[in-house]
Amino acid sequence: MATACCSWTRPVISEKVASALALKLTGEEHSRMTKHYTENAEAYQLYVNGRFYWERRTSEGLKRAIEYFGEAQRCPALSS
Repeated sequence: MATACCSWTRPVISEKVASALALKLTGEEHSRMTKHYTENAEAYQLYVNGRFYWERRTSEGLKRAIEYFGEAQRCPALSS
């Protein structure tokens, strides 16, 4: 999955862009820029899909959202 490889590069890219632009970051800004929001890209994508269907506010959407949320919970990295 393409998002899995990008999760570790985003902080590196952000750091390089900030350095190239010669920005002076505060400690808090640096922390926010390098914060790692998820360890499991697959589970996160399933969660996002669930939120998409949840927001449709239809019975079919709610059923699909529950399915996606359940799949996200069953991801191997979350079970360990």
